[in-house]
Amino acid sequence: TYYYSNTNFLLLGMILESATGKKLEQIYDEEVFTPLNLESAYYSFDNPIPEGCAWGYADMYGNGQFVRSDFMYKDELHTADGGIAINAYDIGTFLEKLMKGELLSEESLAQMTDWFKIPSGWVDPYYVHSESGYGIQKFTKEAEYSVGHSGAITGFSTMAQYFPESDFTYVLLVNSSSYDAEEIEASIYDE
Repeated sequence: TYYYSNTNFLLLGMILESATGKKLEQIYDEEVFTPLNLESAYYSFDNPIPEGCAWGYADMYGNGQFVRSDFMYKDELHTADGGIAINAYDIGTFLEKLMKGELLSEESLAQMTDWFKIPSGWVDPYYVHSESGYGIQKFTKEAEYSVGHSGAITGFSTMAQYFPESDFTYVLLVNSSSYDAEEIEASIYDE
């Protein structure tokens, strides 16, 4: 059986805060954002969307009317399974450096990418995510496989992929969500 869940990230965040005595915001800054020089990366419990960022919009009722979605973020953006505001360039930088071993040890990266097949009912028809590792996904749509992750929250959607054979990175950030968002994103990807 396979079920996608963010529980592992929620627990890891709590463990990190308890073990270090630091807030998640400080841990991210010290262990990820600063060492990788991710200048746009931002995490804040008190101010989840920093000044100057695009707002998210969502078709909340499936009627084609989009509304600003920030009222949804009180409970969604202050845990270790999300809540990071970051631009496309820095997402690409993060993913490339992660996969090239600049963030984790070689042993941890090997364990993270110990791929396992997911059941066919869970395979994404657009990006063909057919295998998973620990906190990362493997995509096999093109002749060359890619690794990365998708993500979404009400009003925002993200896809980040790194193609190791060609050292190429693809990042798509969308600040709206609707019932047909996956199809729209897939059409952008296919272009």
